Amino acid sequence: MTSCLWHASRDATVNFDTEGFINEDTFQVIIRESPDQNLQGLVLRRENALIKAKTSIKNTVMNTLINYCIDNFIKTSNLKINTRDELVNLHDIQKNLHEKLEKYYRRGYTSYEIFNEDQSVTICYRMTKSDLKKELESVTFEYK
Repeated sequence: MTSCLWHASRDATVNFDTEGFINEDTFQVIIRESPDQNLQGLVLRRENALIKAKTSIKNTVMNTLINYCIDNFIKTSNLKINTRDELVNLHDIQKNLHEKLEKYYRRGYTSYEIFNEDQSVTICYRMTKSDLKKELESVTFEYK
């Protein structure tokens, strides 16, 4: 592996700060991983961080999508709750949403990968679909 990495895909719009919707059609998740502390050498540390980040993409993206849908539901419902943890059946909801939302993950792509000065890596994963925001905000689940 190379000690320098910059990879940008078909959309070169780089945005390191925004997680969630960057427009009505594009949902972005930022994955940041640091290298294991016991590793020595720039190349080895960067490779380690990149492997860790790539390994965690799916889990991070799915958790972010699930949390977005639950938080949106809480915000727009008449329930008298303020956080996800107040949902009695949170685990069941998360499992149900995972199944419903996996198709969005599969349509996504890595928009860019970049190494940071501290040898950590940042990966931007994007899902783009016409009216994606409306679609995600209409996802339903049973709650208690």
